Amino acid sequence: MKLISHFDAAALGTAELHALRRDAFEAFMSAARGSQERLDAFASLEAIEVELASRDLTL
Repeated sequence: MKLISHFDAAALGTAELHALRRDAFEAFMSAARGSQERLDAFASLEAIEVELASRDLTL
């Protein structure tokens, strides 16, 4: 999966972020431990979660 940065996450809609979170989680779970793919998926999950949380605070 492509690494999703905080900047990338901020540019996406909420529905897109929820879909990407699912994809990132599946990529994380299927990647080998210690692999770059797993690290990228984890970093993407973190960026997506931070963006979703920041949107919840503004409601």
